[in-house]
Amino acid sequence: QSYEPRPLDSSAHIKAWQGRNLESESLRAGIERIDQDLRREVGEFNPADGLSLAEGQLAALVFNPELRLARLRLARATAGASEAASWPDPELTLNALQLTESAPEPWVLTQGLKITLPLSGRVGAYKDLKDARQQIARHEVREGEWGVMHALAHAWVQWSAVTLRIEETQRHLDTLTPLVEATSKLAASGELLSTEAALFSLERAQRQGQLRGFRGEADELEQRLRAAMGLAPGTAVLFLPSLTSGPPSEEGADAVAAQNPSLARLREEYEASEQTLRMEIAKQWSDFTFGPVIESDEGRRKVGLLTGIGLPLWNANREAIAEARIDRELARAALETVHEALLGRLAAATLRAASLEQQR
Repeated sequence: QSYEPRPLDSSAHIKAWQGRNLESESLRAGIERIDQDLRREVGEFNPADGLSLAEGQLAALVFNPELRLARLRLARATAGASEAASWPDPELTLNALQLTESAPEPWVLTQGLKITLPLSGRVGAYKDLKDARQQIARHEVREGEWGVMHALAHAWVQWSAVTLRIEETQRHLDTLTPLVEATSKLAASGELLSTEAALFSLERAQRQGQLRGFRGEADELEQRLRAAMGLAPGTAVLFLPSLTSGPPSEEGADAVAAQNPSLARLREEYEASEQTLRMEIAKQWSDFTFGPVIESDEGRRKVGLLTGIGLPLWNANREAIAEARIDRELARAALETVHEALLGRLAAATLRAASLEQQR
């Protein structure tokens, strides 16, 4: 293989990013590649009549910058797994010795070709380890996708709630304006105390301040929505308010845990720790090496066979094996700890949802 430089071009990247929109062909092509279980029941992607939450989630799955990095890490892990099963390359050896005594041919040359036979099992263990790391990267992508969808839904509901507050506050101000005018006239004619008439003006001023605050919060949340969707600031998007992020799950704790992407990733990390320990144990013994040898000694040629194998007498890879055993226990503990925490969060969320439903 040969090296080819690829210099950065930040200005071109920013220009392309600022030109990104919801009508681009790259977005529609990306949506076609999204897994069906993530598309759910969105139907046809059509932002011309406004962007719904489900459509916004599809756009985020394609353009979100964090997901782009996760997918590149998956591509790296996939490339490593596909090239991990190769045998060690053969090695050419050459020893040259010069005789200290005078001789017609004072050089002793030994030429050999050393070939390694992976009999220890480390090559197979390494291949399985790279496959496990590929699965980890795959689940990290899925974990990131669900995280982006959840964060976007949370921000979307917040923006929708603020939008509703803006509408209701504006409606309240519309009713206050004639009251302020009427009470001011009554106060001017002496039919109402000026202090009582001022209460309506004060109420209107407070509501006007609230309205400005709500509009600023809505603008900030809209920018958060654009950022989560991978769009540049100021990109024209007609967001459609939605105060629900989908129907609640009716499945039990076991089913939720089985589908949780974080637990799926941790299971693969435990599998990777198993394969790491297996590989380190295989490294106790070095792989068997052999190859032909040709020696030239004072003009006489000798042909033979060179073999060798390391003996695990003092080192035996003890340090790496001990650390791999502890890493496996850490991976197990991480999986079990997150599983416990998820079930606790699920129970708390279920109780909170019931309480909010009663309040509503």
